[in-house]
Amino acid sequence: MAFAIGRALGPAVTRNRLRRQLKAMLQAASSAGGLPSGTYLFGARPTAASKSAVELQFDLSQLLHRVHA
Repeated sequence: MAFAIGRALGPAVTRNRLRRQLKAMLQAASSAGGLPSGTYLFGARPTAASKSAVELQFDLSQLLHRVHA
């Protein structure tokens, strides 16, 4: 699992916070069987920095649902 979070998203503190949030959410999804095995590269757009954890979780669940389809 890798993350591509560019400088356009904000300062390093913001990028690292987002990376930690996504990593925790993906680990939870993986242990619950919601993430098929494989190699993944996750990116984030600048709008992701202003989203709440609930909104990020919703977006991530939608993405994982598309991966399963």
